[in-house]
Amino acid sequence: MLAVPYCAKDVPAPRAEFGHPDVAIVLTSLSYYCGGLDQEQLMLCFECLLTLDNPDQEYKLWVCDCPEVPENLHQINGVNAQSLDQWDQYLLLMFSHNQSMVDFYLSQVVFLREAKQFHSNLSSCGWDLAEKREQITTVEQEPEIHVILDVGAQVLELKNNEFARHWLEWKPDALGAIYFDEEDELTMLSCDRTTQSLSQSPYASRLDECIVYFDDAHTWGTSIKFLIGFHAAVTLGPKVMKDCLMQGCMCMRKLGCGPSVMFFGPLDVDRNIRDATRKSNRDMIHPSDILLWAMGVMCLEIKNSAPYWAQQGRDHTLWYSAWSKFCSNETTSQELAKTWHQPDAKTLEELYVPSTPKDHWLLSVLEVDERCRKLGVSLSLDLNMNKEQEQEIIHKMECEMQVERPPPATPALHQVSTDVRHFVHMGIVTPHWRAFVLMFNLFCNTITPSKKRMCGPDTSLQPLTTALWCKDEPKPTLPNGNPTLIILSPFEVNKLLPEIRNSSFICLHIYTPQTQARMCPCDDLHLYTIPPTPSDWIAPASLVDQVNLFTGQLYLCDYSTYLHLCCFLCVYANDLAGEADLEVESDGFILPPHCPLKAWSTGSFQKSPLAFLKYVIDQCRRGMNCVVTHMGRVLIG
Repeated sequence: MLAVPYCAKDVPAPRAEFGHPDVAIVLTSLSYYCGGLDQEQLMLCFECLLTLDNPDQEYKLWVCDCPEVPENLHQINGVNAQSLDQWDQYLLLMFSHNQSMVDFYLSQVVFLREAKQFHSNLSSCGWDLAEKREQITTVEQEPEIHVILDVGAQVLELKNNEFARHWLEWKPDALGAIYFDEEDELTMLSCDRTTQSLSQSPYASRLDECIVYFDDAHTWGTSIKFLIGFHAAVTLGPKVMKDCLMQGCMCMRKLGCGPSVMFFGPLDVDRNIRDATRKSNRDMIHPSDILLWAMGVMCLEIKNSAPYWAQQGRDHTLWYSAWSKFCSNETTSQELAKTWHQPDAKTLEELYVPSTPKDHWLLSVLEVDERCRKLGVSLSLDLNMNKEQEQEIIHKMECEMQVERPPPATPALHQVSTDVRHFVHMGIVTPHWRAFVLMFNLFCNTITPSKKRMCGPDTSLQPLTTALWCKDEPKPTLPNGNPTLIILSPFEVNKLLPEIRNSSFICLHIYTPQTQARMCPCDDLHLYTIPPTPSDWIAPASLVDQVNLFTGQLYLCDYSTYLHLCCFLCVYANDLAGEADLEVESDGFILPPHCPLKAWSTGSFQKSPLAFLKYVIDQCRRGMNCVVTHMGRVLIG
């Protein structure tokens, strides 16, 4: 599902992947954006959509990106994924290239399954083979073209069979076209558009009446016995090196003794060749000029790859030294494994935080350092050299992921505290009572990390549904005069319900957070109360803001609520436009020394609470995507 390196046109490199995660992510995204999704992938998107807590929110993004969606499909309940008519007439046509749907498929399917890294890996390189090779060949030119050797990979938009068919249409006097199919077999396409293996074709002995196309992947190690007088066209690309060019030209057996080649390249290649050989636009280009340019490209590639080659040499020296010590019983197997393991997964800080080579230890190898000096390559470690480097991966073992749950614990016995009963009867909370804790203190982790490990959202949190509110009385509910809102569990409500009905000091409110745009807001605490409250009763906005944040509410009822929330959080809002001397952090938080009066309240935050609130909402909403909601836009600045 992920984008992988290609060794040639339409030929992915076997067991290879990009070394840098950003390269894999960008190329994978571009591939799906350009190619779109097929019906099977779209079906999988709808299946994943229905498993979300709020599918309407995500489906709304898909519809917004596609104005052609008919009215009856504007809601998710109007989609019937089993209807062939809907697929043929609407779904496949409208959503296959829908960017929001492609983003959903990438995040929920592709990257979730395939984008994985390991803490460490075992690496090998060419140093472990220590093999040397040399190749020396010659080329010559002459003009009709019977063979095309696409060394420069200039035929990108057509597959091999498509190119062979088009060429055969342009050359009606040819009996057939020879090419490599997707199974890497030489195939003959005859004039009647039938295909068969070249070895079984009756035209195998009449190659002089056929045309031949070799893509760049098959110009290496491929040889056909062409007749004397055959002429081949060799394409040139921007990064064609000497070895590739020689291998491609040597597909013509006995080159220079009958067969000949001609070179074709785009204007940028022509310009590069003239720059390399210092020739003007009026001068003719000789095959020797092409050889000189190809060798220059190869030298430049060697120089660019030298830091990576040097690092491989240093790693090889380190591994071999560790192995020698292990064989002589100087080190243990654990120490050997620690030396051989290389870090694989990296944090964003490790990938992008600027650092100097002095911060990293570098093993010195005399032979490697001397070669680097001859090539003019710096001996310091280039931290960015592996950003686009592809790496071959062999997974020795596939492990099934299992979520580690907390160990089983003995549940506490349900009971109603006497302090809670006293509050129901009197409507007062005293400071020394231990039955009450502040709401957000529930997120404080007082257990050591060795005994508890958080694996995603904390599933032990229960949604808030009931709260006790003290009625307006002459005496304050707290010593500092602030009103009090007590959150109760369903067990406590069931036990205390008769006493709540008879109490003249408190009122029970039913509450639920607004997690979908189509829900009616309940943060006015008028949804259902025992006993009923007056219609003109208004809950204190400061406490309502805290309850909404604590329960993970995602939508705000109106613009004034938004402004009041921004004031409570000390976050920049549009009503502060024009204020002077504002110092706003990247997340929108206004530092206290520069906070204007309209954005300040009693007990305002001294540092940004937005990172903590993101964690709270993520815990309450079980990792649901909240970026497009009202609270998501507030928290991301």
